[in-house]
Amino acid sequence: MKRAAWIGLSLVAVLVAFRSTGIRLFENALARHMAIEALRDWRVPATEENIALYLSIDPVDKDGRAGTPTAPAAVRPRIPGKSGTQFSKAWSYDDLLDGGAIVIGIYGQGPDTWGAVARCLAGLAGVSSNIVVRHLHTRDQFLSSLKNDDVTLFLGHANYGRGIVFEPERGGSGLLRFRDEDLLVPASHMEPGDRVLSNLGNGMVQIRAGGAAATPLDVRCKAFFFLACRTEAYYRNWWTRTHPQCDLVTANYVWSASRLAPQFIPEIVRGLDERMSLEDIVARMNRDLPLEILRGRGEEINLYRNSTNLPSRLFNHGSADSAGTL
Repeated sequence: MKRAAWIGLSLVAVLVAFRSTGIRLFENALARHMAIEALRDWRVPATEENIALYLSIDPVDKDGRAGTPTAPAAVRPRIPGKSGTQFSKAWSYDDLLDGGAIVIGIYGQGPDTWGAVARCLAGLAGVSSNIVVRHLHTRDQFLSSLKNDDVTLFLGHANYGRGIVFEPERGGSGLLRFRDEDLLVPASHMEPGDRVLSNLGNGMVQIRAGGAAATPLDVRCKAFFFLACRTEAYYRNWWTRTHPQCDLVTANYVWSASRLAPQFIPEIVRGLDERMSLEDIVARMNRDLPLEILRGRGEEINLYRNSTNLPSRLFNHGSADSAGTL
């Protein structure tokens, strides 16, 4: 009798295990199917990488909205680095600390981005005696940061390579404009002096930019995080020619600075505090990104017709992860 009862219990346990396994396999298959359908709806290739990225996102954000943390992540205490620890090929941490602290200037453009940066910086106040973070309010303060700070961040709009346009109350007048460079812009963004090279037929035209020349910049910071849409495609080659002494971090795709700023600004500050290389800081910025990267890659394919050589990362440093050609 006891043996029969034991066998019966064993059979029940086996059946429960099979049932649980079957349910789990069914749920996994269903989730994968839904991920593939969603990616197709967004006109994003249903690669294994994109499916895994979709499945890793919190369900409340799968309508395409990027989740924003309610509070920035806390920065851990500094991990001292050895003298001469390299920040990049060009700079060591001794260079960044030559004034006694690493000074970071951050400019957020537009009310949404401005507010996100302000909230994030409030949460980072006083985290390390080795880090000074300055919230830049005007065009002149931004120019001063490029000249005097160790690291400068810009979060806003690059206007399809037309450059930064500051609000009138923040100093007006543009920076980082191109002339005699090839740009891919909406027809509505053409200016007097532009010459059309080709028409994509979807509202986008490739032009040779005319108009006013760019204002010369006095760049002495060690790294510039130019985190506006598609700055890799528009600014990498030009920056390397004109400011080779300053490391440049760019964005490969269209994305929302106001939504992601609370996620990656602490990563930048934490990385500098822990003496991480610029390459490793950018790698941490690229971790656990929401759907911005998928939508951005889809826009590259559909709007810009740039379907080859698309990098898997949103943020880029160096030439190994090129954004491809226009």
